[in-house]
Amino acid sequence: MVHDPSVRLTAPGDASALRELRRRALTLHPEVYGSDVAEEQARPDAFWTERATPTPHQAVFVAERDGVLVGMAAIRTDGRIK
Repeated sequence: MVHDPSVRLTAPGDASALRELRRRALTLHPEVYGSDVAEEQARPDAFWTERATPTPHQAVFVAERDGVLVGMAAIRTDGRIK
């Protein structure tokens, strides 16, 4: 039985799954992204751990179904006051 996806905030342990989700998105729909799959896959593991770790200036939310990430949305600010 397929369950509805749940939405949650990522954590550092999601880094590998987040990288794979991004790879799939770039492969399936390259026309909607400014990056390409080779550029994203070349990023070091530390980049993905940092991306998956919420801070006051960034957060990534993922949709998860049956333990598999199936969607994402990221929010980032540059920390400026105005």
